[in-house]
Amino acid sequence: MCLAPPNVAGEWQLIEAGAIWKAAKKGGLFPICFGVDGAEVPAPLREFQLIHFEASDFERLARGVVEAALGKAAWNEPRRQAFAAAWPALQQAVEAALAAPDPAVRTPRGFIHEVAGGWWERLIADDDSTQLSWMRMRRSDDGARLSIEGNGYGGLGQATASWQSAFVSITDLSTDCAKLRYYWEGRHLRGSSARVGGVGDLSFLIEPSHRVWRGEGEFTEVCLTAAREPRIKAVQLRRASEAESAVMNSGDPRARRDLLRQTLEAWDG
Repeated sequence: MCLAPPNVAGEWQLIEAGAIWKAAKKGGLFPICFGVDGAEVPAPLREFQLIHFEASDFERLARGVVEAALGKAAWNEPRRQAFAAAWPALQQAVEAALAAPDPAVRTPRGFIHEVAGGWWERLIADDDSTQLSWMRMRRSDDGARLSIEGNGYGGLGQATASWQSAFVSITDLSTDCAKLRYYWEGRHLRGSSARVGGVGDLSFLIEPSHRVWRGEGEFTEVCLTAAREPRIKAVQLRRASEAESAVMNSGDPRARRDLLRQTLEAWDG
């Protein structure tokens, strides 16, 4: 059973997995992960003989199939050599297919898979203590839901706020755009301990390559514990690189502050 982005294991795939397992009788079910981490595979598929598309794992699968069909002695040196000779071409073909643009980005599951990861959020408001936010968009194990959490920082890289989404919905997936609406709650870390929250709307540009790199939007901020005028804040979004994500997810506060200042300066420059 092949598991690949964006539909790592949808409801229909899980139903099919159950049917395969029931029909296999003395055989087995082997989920094969293509570009998918094992932690992303939902139960109950994780309980089966999970295979990753790499030489050693895939050879183990080939050996298991041969032995199940023809007996233990059937996996011999000629078959092992045949596998070793065939593997490079198979690997190249699969990697090329995975790298090809995926129009499924215009489905909810496909978009959730594409947008998940680290993002920079630049607040377009010079008078706000928060100038830049580090956002993490997380998809659920089944790939059907998205959650957002963020940390706000000032111009010197100091922490100013933290928040998380309570609800995220995809409101539109057109030819070149995807729109999200979310409800969030959090608190400022400086000057007030009051809880705040509100509704946000984000719009992401879907590139011709079917990748999502940038977006924009706005959100309202309402004090949840006192009567204050709500504020509307505009934002710009940019996907973080793998190197930036590694720094922001690390335990090095100095490296994070340096990166935050550099990112803010580059954005304004």
